[in-house]
Amino acid sequence: AECVKRVNAHTPVLLGGPHATAYPEKAIQIPGVDYLVVGEGEIAAGRLIERLLNQRDVSDIKGIVYKRDSRIFSTGRGNFIEDLNDLPMPAYDLIPIEAYGNFARISRTGSGNYMCIFSSRGCPYHCINCHNIFGKVFRCRSAENLFNEIKHLYDTYKIRDFEILDDVFNLDRERLIDFCDRIINSGMKVTFAFPNGLRGDILDEQQLIKLRQAGTIFIAFAIETGSPRLQKLIKNNIQLDKIKQNIEIAHSLKIHPHGFFMIGFPGETLEEMKMTVNFLLSSKLHSFAMFAVMPFESTELAAIAREMGNILVSDFSINYHSKKFLNLTNVPSRKVNRIRRQVLLRFYLNPSRLFVLARDFPDKRALGKLCILFFRRLWFHTE
Repeated sequence: AECVKRVNAHTPVLLGGPHATAYPEKAIQIPGVDYLVVGEGEIAAGRLIERLLNQRDVSDIKGIVYKRDSRIFSTGRGNFIEDLNDLPMPAYDLIPIEAYGNFARISRTGSGNYMCIFSSRGCPYHCINCHNIFGKVFRCRSAENLFNEIKHLYDTYKIRDFEILDDVFNLDRERLIDFCDRIINSGMKVTFAFPNGLRGDILDEQQLIKLRQAGTIFIAFAIETGSPRLQKLIKNNIQLDKIKQNIEIAHSLKIHPHGFFMIGFPGETLEEMKMTVNFLLSSKLHSFAMFAVMPFESTELAAIAREMGNILVSDFSINYHSKKFLNLTNVPSRKVNRIRRQVLLRFYLNPSRLFVLARDFPDKRALGKLCILFFRRLWFHTE
């Protein structure tokens, strides 16, 4: 934003996404930022740009935050787009698509040209640590609409690898099957990674087989905790036995199963942390990430943390995942750090797991990057 202003101080700068939505008062103060688009952005951003181009008043546009004479104004949240099929295909011709290949994929499954796809919005689950940018009503593009976008990228830009970033891509089971069948029948040779976490306990063997036949090579399973009590507390309510079974099926199909875990939930005991570790080590996961719990603004977890007398982290100039840790438990922070390091060593230094990881990892060239990530996480410590 500052760079834009140095080139042309009169160019309006718009910021959107999770940060702008959760921290609007702070985000609007970022040097160089003139407007925020909060929540779902297409309609508000389009109207805002149109008004700015025509030098008209913007105060009645729902879903924006802006500054005027050092005062901050918010117009509230705009309405959600009910039918996502009404959105046009992204204007891929206006961006340097080849530049995506210069950046690491979230799934770390390869290198070179790829594209991120977002095909649904809204999650009906009520996990206390999650944002609520897109609401709680699930809305999705049709299987045909999604297929057409991928076919366009395949034919026009020679993209072969895709990362689907939906929160709950598999919530509509029939849509998933329909989409996979379209890909299979098209004859396109593509790969799919789901690094954002499908809802792992509502998958079944037929869906996983279809996903594999369509080219799926990576699925992230968001388990969070191995404690049944905490599953209820955080309103995740994952069926632990079911998700472990689906991890095993993915493993058998040579889909790389990755796990997301968190420790440090309010009132979490040392025994419950060990339950998470035991779930992780006894699973067929090929890789995992274990994060310290971080309460973000506008979440139920943030309200709980405040009630416990904590001041939330709001300085995002630091790497907050590793450097800051609001310990909401009675377990000393040094012990939490020790648990994270110990599980890394016990998981990745298991010879049989290392063999499977090396044998089945989608892109062997990326294994070196995984080794670097292992050592970085090994020395992470939270304050």
